[in-house]
Amino acid sequence: MICQNQQCGYQFFEQEQHYVLCPRCGELVADNLPATKTMEYAIEIEQLHFKRFLEIWGYVTKVMIILVALSGILMIITSPPAINSSRFRSIRSILKYYSALIIIFAAVFMTGIDKVAFYRKIVGEVSYICNTLRYKLVKLLLLVVGVLLLYQYVFPFIYELTKFNYIKYGISLKLLDHFQFYSLIWFWIVLLYCVFTDFYELYRYHLCEKISSQSMMN
Repeated sequence: MICQNQQCGYQFFEQEQHYVLCPRCGELVADNLPATKTMEYAIEIEQLHFKRFLEIWGYVTKVMIILVALSGILMIITSPPAINSSRFRSIRSILKYYSALIIIFAAVFMTGIDKVAFYRKIVGEVSYICNTLRYKLVKLLLLVVGVLLLYQYVFPFIYELTKFNYIKYGISLKLLDHFQFYSLIWFWIVLLYCVFTDFYELYRYHLCEKISSQSMMN
């Protein structure tokens, strides 16, 4: 079953065939609507609430993307100056790779790419597990472990290595501190967006399931 909204085109999983709303855009599924007009009207009211929820999340996404862009610009402005030294150029390269990793991370996790649809093309219906609470919790656990490793080993290593060369070439450490501050803001905004997105998706599917179950009971 495919969503009737041509701009959406969401393909329902086997476990979602009873949904009365599209979990992606909130479009009504005509074939699953109840026979009684009273219940159909009640579902239309729920649809308005669901679409409002999707709209609010759209605003949240835009605000977070703007914050990422602003902190990214500030990070570029406070990046280390060019110095005619092969040693220092290598440090600049490390910071550029570090910045590039955050940019890639943001591009992958903060765009409108339908990752579940991508996984579905590879593994088929099994990709439905990406919408489950168990999968989200495992993903969150791995994310927390990854962040702890970054803070324990990667970030301190980059800072100390760069700090040594800043002192050696007489560059103010304030510039490095500003660079680190804005890069961490950037990192945390993207990280929080990833976590919020998972909870948003869980709640979105929960609403669809709840509304659909209520229509079946009535």
